[in-house]
Amino acid sequence: DGTKIAVSNWLISGLPPISIQPPTSVASTDGTLTTRVKVTWAASSGATGYKIYRDGSEPALATVGAVLTYSDVSAVPGISYAYTLKATGAVGVSVASLSNTGYRNLTAPLGVSATDGTSTSEVTVTWAASTGATGYQVWRALGAGVAVQIGTVGVVLTYSDTTAIAGTSYTYTVKATGAVGVSAASLGDTGYRNLTAPLSVA
Repeated sequence: DGTKIAVSNWLISGLPPISIQPPTSVASTDGTLTTRVKVTWAASSGATGYKIYRDGSEPALATVGAVLTYSDVSAVPGISYAYTLKATGAVGVSVASLSNTGYRNLTAPLGVSATDGTSTSEVTVTWAASTGATGYQVWRALGAGVAVQIGTVGVVLTYSDTTAIAGTSYTYTVKATGAVGVSAASLGDTGYRNLTAPLSVA
């Protein structure tokens, strides 16, 4: 192979073998994408391909040709990974590049629903799970006002808003959180806490 040829040339000529340099400028996206982590790098002179590693584990996550980008669609949303690369060419394989961390962001929760006056004590907000989420933020807006975070929960899919003013309609949204990153806000749903019945008058 290329490594044996380079060593043979060294023995014949007395010169050290030619080695391929590792890729430089390795960069990976930090939550800007929900479908993948995009890894990019600068070309290594003489490289005919590249090996991509995630968290330094063997074997390589992927091997590509003479391109300068790779999309890691197998990354779990909300988890940070360290990416390194090795260049491959006719004279062998380079040492590993410097690492760069990146992560795939979580998707916004789907199916957000808030109760419409079914309780006089609270508004119950529910939603569907987001892959990779370790918790959720619940946000509330009054009319066209700015949403304010009113609660944080773990890996549950419901929240009881006991601070809602009875008879007032609110718009509720939910964001997923992971080990790293916070998703965009979900689609909103309106809900309200019902008024209590008047006390009887003697």
